[in-house]
Amino acid sequence: MDVSIVIVNWNTRDILSGCLRSIYEQTNGLDFEVIVIDNASTDGSAEMIKKGFSQVVLLENLHNRGFAAANNQGIAVAKGRYILLLNSDTVVLDNAIKKTVDFADAHPEVALVGCRVLNPDRSLQPTCFKYPSILNMILSSTYLYKLFPRSRFFGREQMTWWSRDDVREVDVVTGCFMLVRREAIEKVGAMDEQFFMYGEETDWCYRFKQMGWKVMFTPKAEIIHLGGQSSK
Repeated sequence: MDVSIVIVNWNTRDILSGCLRSIYEQTNGLDFEVIVIDNASTDGSAEMIKKGFSQVVLLENLHNRGFAAANNQGIAVAKGRYILLLNSDTVVLDNAIKKTVDFADAHPEVALVGCRVLNPDRSLQPTCFKYPSILNMILSSTYLYKLFPRSRFFGREQMTWWSRDDVREVDVVTGCFMLVRREAIEKVGAMDEQFFMYGEETDWCYRFKQMGWKVMFTPKAEIIHLGGQSSK
């Protein structure tokens, strides 16, 4: 199997339904499976999947295990040579998953690939970041990057000056869409479950790089990301 698409869900039934529809409508030329880990939702998410998407592999948790632990559950049962960690509040556009897999196939030194992410109005949603540091945290807390978005200094943490329009190696790929090579996971290990939500992708990207793998961004694939639908 080419890719296992792993989605962690917590009370985003309607948005998840749209995400699943976009996957099946916009993914061609790949042998893939979809695995949803439901973190004890109370909004009928699991019932929606059973009724409308019977082909999905559904894992139902009795309590909310968090993002990292639930993703690891999906990775453990996945059959693909790539694992795509995809947020439930995303919409896949124009065969984006196939385009990302093709990019990864052409770059065997790459462990993890991110794609171009758009807001619902199709404006650019900045993704990919630099590693945390005291300087980056101080600059981020000043919000000067919003006043000077083209500044490579004030905008260094989120790279606000970059239009995400070219291929490049990055420190951190945002967790809403992360295509990960199975071989790299087997060598580096799964996500650190000490992270309940947020920070786990930064740690994972760092560990991949420490083991000699590359983390890359490609603008050839695009998705829409609503953002914050579970955390709110």
